Amino acid sequence: MLPLNYVLLVLQLTAIVVSEKLIVQLNPETSFTSFEKKYLGQVKGSAFDNIQIGSIKAIMGDFNLNVQKSIYFDKSVLSINSDADLKLCEVQSFAPRHLVRLSQMNPIHKRQKMNFKFGMLNPVNVYILDTGINSKHPDFTNRVEVRKPSSKIDGDKNIYEDPIGHGTAVASVIGSQLLGVCKNCNLISYQILNDLGQGKLRNLILALTKIYHSEKRGTIVMPFTTPKSELLNDILHEMRASNFTLVGAAGNFNDDACKYSPASSVDVLTVGSIDSTTDTIAKFSNYGPCVDLFADGINIITLDNDNELLKLRSGTSLSAGITAGLVATFLGLNDVIDGESNYDAIKKIKNTAIENRIRPQEFFKETKTPNRILHNYSGNWKIAF
Repeated sequence: MLPLNYVLLVLQLTAIVVSEKLIVQLNPETSFTSFEKKYLGQVKGSAFDNIQIGSIKAIMGDFNLNVQKSIYFDKSVLSINSDADLKLCEVQSFAPRHLVRLSQMNPIHKRQKMNFKFGMLNPVNVYILDTGINSKHPDFTNRVEVRKPSSKIDGDKNIYEDPIGHGTAVASVIGSQLLGVCKNCNLISYQILNDLGQGKLRNLILALTKIYHSEKRGTIVMPFTTPKSELLNDILHEMRASNFTLVGAAGNFNDDACKYSPASSVDVLTVGSIDSTTDTIAKFSNYGPCVDLFADGINIITLDNDNELLKLRSGTSLSAGITAGLVATFLGLNDVIDGESNYDAIKKIKNTAIENRIRPQEFFKETKTPNRILHNYSGNWKIAF
């Protein structure tokens, strides 16, 4: 059996990208000269870059596959690292309030600068199960794809472009250019609710089935509630086990979220609402141990299904949308759309949240509600993942 350190090195090698550019960390006792004598002739371009910072020694070079196989058995090697991409972070000036709150530790106040720090990312698919999306709105910059419902939506007139604007509003805080957290994600619309904002469990299950079998792994947003359903929660467990990240609204009933689905599912990141100007829980928001964290949800500026208008909306649907945008941002920044980190995104979003800031704190203790506020760590993405 191979020693544990060799096994770890093999596991690291499996994560190396197609490129042969590697950064090899050496044992502090190993000299650069001795390593170069072993491998210099086998390296593309026959050149190494030697790095030493304190006791840390590393060699950078273009290693071929044969050298890679040799060095992971070399006892002078501590770790083998791919030459990963660096990502820029940008700042959006005069940003809407719900974005600003993500980038700071304290509530919004009237005279502060309204800046939002966000990261450049690789496109991630976000599946929005709602009333549809106005795909022609210019602020979505042609990133909306509309999927035809698997069956007729009860009471609807087969309008897939969002007859009442709710899905467009949620999509706008997820990924529009002006109002969205995730400026470059792909927004995939599955209409499961009609022009009254109502739908059936079967339509949700059909949409989840289609996503499971035919869509690329990504983030699924469910800005609605239904009475607790063990069947739905079991399906959501399978979705998460298949590497989809799930985000849901806690509900707007000032009630225990554990009475509802998808909010009660342990596989869903369940989001309640706060007022970001005071960091107090919204009067309508559900609560309880099934809620994972809270995000701004009062008077959120959103796009409307009319291309010329903005609209103020409140509710845990918007809080879930804001959270889904941050989930997609973290996934895109870390190139883990199809990897295990997608499965762990719920844990990692929780790790960046601000703890014990929502008032009154006694309420959270009495109801066993986690006291967490969504936060993007102001662009320090490596801490989140």
